[in-house]
Amino acid sequence: LKFVVSCAARFQEMESLDSHAVPFEISVPEDVLTDLKDRLRNARVTPDDIEAPNDPNGAWAYGTRRSALLEYVEYWINDYDWRAAEKQLNALPHYTIGLRGLKTHFIHARSARDDAIPLLLVHGWPGSIVEFLEVIPKLVGKGFHVVVPSIP
Repeated sequence: LKFVVSCAARFQEMESLDSHAVPFEISVPEDVLTDLKDRLRNARVTPDDIEAPNDPNGAWAYGTRRSALLEYVEYWINDYDWRAAEKQLNALPHYTIGLRGLKTHFIHARSARDDAIPLLLVHGWPGSIVEFLEVIPKLVGKGFHVVVPSIP
């Protein structure tokens, strides 16, 4: 009986997620960003660069070059501005909606035109909605309602 009650409660919870779109704003707490930078500072990047003179792909055939990875880590610690990226992302209208019990994120940028054509942009893997940030406003300006789901 416990199992049946538990399943029924889970089903009701899933049904409640399948509802209307809810506005969403990207907002990462400062302590999360601080933790990320701390973990990057404490990362042990090994091994040393591998020499591969006989491989046409060079050392990259054996994984990321240590020196390149260290450059990326330094960039993320010292130069990357998450707040600027967050502001750029939040310049577009974000929503979440429950679909089959899963909370799903998407951008829905509507054109001012009454006869706008709906357009779905779907990123590949690996990829993200960031790939479309520059083109979305242009498409909206050309008369499209643009929907961009975040694919896990």
